[in-house]
Amino acid sequence: EHIQEPMVVHWLNESFRILCNGGVLRFIVPNIEDYLIAYDNKDAAYFNWIRGRHIYAHDSWLRMIVRAFAEPVVDNYTNEEIYEIYIQNTHEEFINFFIKEVNQIQNDKYLAPHTHKSAWTTKKLTKYLTDIGFNNIRIASKKDSLINHFRLKTFDETRPHMSLVIEAS
Repeated sequence: EHIQEPMVVHWLNESFRILCNGGVLRFIVPNIEDYLIAYDNKDAAYFNWIRGRHIYAHDSWLRMIVRAFAEPVVDNYTNEEIYEIYIQNTHEEFINFFIKEVNQIQNDKYLAPHTHKSAWTTKKLTKYLTDIGFNNIRIASKKDSLINHFRLKTFDETRPHMSLVIEAS
């Protein structure tokens, strides 16, 4: 989520190119679709890990969600504009509206390494992986993996209930 989408696609292509037979690529990112579902369901508890912290303390729920995937552009919009874009679009269209803007940014001033610059859903990531050539794409979870190393107790501890975990080979 800290890299613009075209760079992630390049990284996925390169991973496919160099992955050995039987190798597995494990991709773990925030599941933005789940964020939007929690918003639709008015599930405030879903966001307890970030509400009231740092810049998010001043954000509306929807702005906080957009900041989680389109940080360089979110402040170009009022809360009302973000909400209007949201209610006029599907989740996928809403995400893509902001990601399109983020992908057009070329000024490094707005692309600091710690900012959020891409959004991932199961549908989107699965499509990219399939298009690249991965044949075995599998939705996984915190300790569910084809690789023993990824089942370790201390791995994947950052909000696993909010993460999209996909393995591809």
